[in-house]
Amino acid sequence: MERENVDTIDEQEPVTPVDERDTTGPDDEPLGEAGRRALEAERKARREAEQKLAALAGRVEALQRAEAERLAGGKLADPRDMWAAGVELDGLLDNEGALNADKVVEAVDGLLAERPHWAKAPRLTGSADAGRGEPASEPSLAAIADQIVRGDD
Repeated sequence: MERENVDTIDEQEPVTPVDERDTTGPDDEPLGEAGRRALEAERKARREAEQKLAALAGRVEALQRAEAERLAGGKLADPRDMWAAGVELDGLLDNEGALNADKVVEAVDGLLAERPHWAKAPRLTGSADAGRGEPASEPSLAAIADQIVRGDD
């Protein structure tokens, strides 16, 4: 039975795009002015919906990139380096299209294995006096009075 379908495919008429099809059937009257206006309104609504969908897809991608950069920011000095190194957003998504944090970490770890100089510098701790002593305290009221009396302004 499949063989019959294969043989008849070549004999079928080519598919005509919807916008070019005749809108009348054997028992139908032409659409008329009202029908044409309704059809054009539907086509316009479809085009607008497709444009909105494309805009929303762009927004989702931008948000996913920002979140991936935020996650990478804990390890990379400049998280945007991921994209420069060739990491693809699609490779960081799960099967449903959501960003997978584990895949981001894996990609960042791979980058740092190849380019350790891209790592975020460790944060220094301690005081600016390099451990030489305690920070200076506020002078007491008595010390200030002594300075005034001596004239050490």
